[in-house]
Amino acid sequence: MLLPICLAWLNLPSAFSRSIWSSAASHDRRQTMFPQVDVDADTVVYVRFQIPRSGQTSRDARVTETSWDSDVGSVTATCMDFFNSGGTNDQLWRYFDISTLQYAGLFRASCLMGMAAQSGLDGDNVAGSFILPSGVAKLRTIGPDTNGDGWTAQDRQAVTGIFGIAGQLDASDFAYTTVGAIKDSLMDWDPRKRYDNQLRLSLEKNNGDSVPLTLGLIH
Repeated sequence: MLLPICLAWLNLPSAFSRSIWSSAASHDRRQTMFPQVDVDADTVVYVRFQIPRSGQTSRDARVTETSWDSDVGSVTATCMDFFNSGGTNDQLWRYFDISTLQYAGLFRASCLMGMAAQSGLDGDNVAGSFILPSGVAKLRTIGPDTNGDGWTAQDRQAVTGIFGIAGQLDASDFAYTTVGAIKDSLMDWDPRKRYDNQLRLSLEKNNGDSVPLTLGLIH
């Protein structure tokens, strides 16, 4: 039986680039002695990439709000107002997975659905705010209502995987990194090692603690 073959490459702004072939295999969740978060079918993490405003640092652009009250109306309005013309858009989230790396312009693979990268999210200083599984368990996710006449097929595809959240979090439910750090971790990934298919990140919590996080890339 032939296994599906997936062509993947890193989409980095530097001269570094590579093309690799990788056979699909089932995800092998490895045990570790460290308090590590393995993102797979059983472990969900949310992420939001935020471009710092003029004069801000990456740390300034981190999401720290703990009370969330998005609803279908506000999420739909946010998706329809790309440029946040009224300044009232909800902060929306995505699951941290391969498609989100693709959405940010950091990773591409021929076996993934076609998706246009979101402009500007691949900047080194872009903040990545993560809601850890402890926080995910406290939240409801709210997607947009895309049934109206104002939605095209392209619009619907563009908001696939994007959602608002509602619920109460604690500061300890968040962890952070930068897109620059994610790029560095992608460079360290060796696609020639068939069974070493994980992106490894070291996230930082508000209190300075480190949270190791892994994400299977091609499996």
